[in-house]
Amino acid sequence: MNTHIHNPYVNNAMHTKIVIAPDTALYENCPALSKVEAAIVQQGTDVLIQWEIRQQNGEPLNLNAFIGEHHCHCDDLPEYNDVPEESIEEIEEELLESLDKGCLKPQTPQRCQLPVYVEVRIQTADEASSPLWIAPAKILDPATGSVRFPLPQPVSNMGGLFCLSIGLCRKNDQNPLYIHKGLLSVERSAWHNGHACHTPTLTDIRMRIMDTDTENLLQGYTEFSNADILDSIVSAVREWNGTTPHLARYTYTCSTFPWIEPWINKIIASLYNKAALRYRRNKLKMSIEGAAGDDLARDVEYLQTAAQYEQQWKQWLTVKKKELNLNGMFGVVSSPYHRTLNHY
Repeated sequence: MNTHIHNPYVNNAMHTKIVIAPDTALYENCPALSKVEAAIVQQGTDVLIQWEIRQQNGEPLNLNAFIGEHHCHCDDLPEYNDVPEESIEEIEEELLESLDKGCLKPQTPQRCQLPVYVEVRIQTADEASSPLWIAPAKILDPATGSVRFPLPQPVSNMGGLFCLSIGLCRKNDQNPLYIHKGLLSVERSAWHNGHACHTPTLTDIRMRIMDTDTENLLQGYTEFSNADILDSIVSAVREWNGTTPHLARYTYTCSTFPWIEPWINKIIASLYNKAALRYRRNKLKMSIEGAAGDDLARDVEYLQTAAQYEQQWKQWLTVKKKELNLNGMFGVVSSPYHRTLNHY
């Protein structure tokens, strides 16, 4: 596994960068804090990402419990632009030395030595053996678990879907105290620096299923969260790679899967199946003064729609796999007797 470390301190102009925060999923216009969060950035951008470390129930993780008596105010925490220009070269040399020694965490100057630190590890969402990028994070507000970290430029250039593991680590301890996970979508753009990305964007999917707050007249908000859509994008690629026959030459990631239209069909099928489960679980027939109604009784219609898109995906998947498999059978097989046979 390749490991790449991104050190924000070699650029003391970071305070001018745009800060991106994940969107909190809403249900009935109420925040679903326990649902996985997803940050959306554009390919090729150089941004900072701000995140709140949360517990399993969605409540913010109070980092003061881990900092203890070493707590210092936010103003005392090291800023990205705290490093003077004359020491940048020294920091780069220290970073290279840490890499040579196999140290995963770059040594960075700090005015306040805390007993814990936060480190972010980033991997592609569809490949367990993908490269690993590491970015150090700054604790902004310990009480709310708010941290900020730079997006590694290789991730921004590549595009696609990524999993974030935000670890709360104790110094001189190999294992983290706590890990908070999230999703990161780097959507394709013309600023890809030669790394073409084929992943459908959230806008591509929402336009296809007409899922905007203005078009959902009864609800007044989008039906599917960003995390719902991103999970469906990944599931389609995983199904392709896991369906027999297994073709090593045609194993893809979310950045390289080339067939957009069938991919979108599978994404829509997955989304409608998810929605059908939600409606089936929450529907409740009510009768008030002779009038009966249940605005959540939509599971049957959603399942029918999902089946239509699923059928299109399955048919295409079967035919395409057979086509690629048959194409791999053509070739020339030599024989040691071919010269002898020429004499007859």
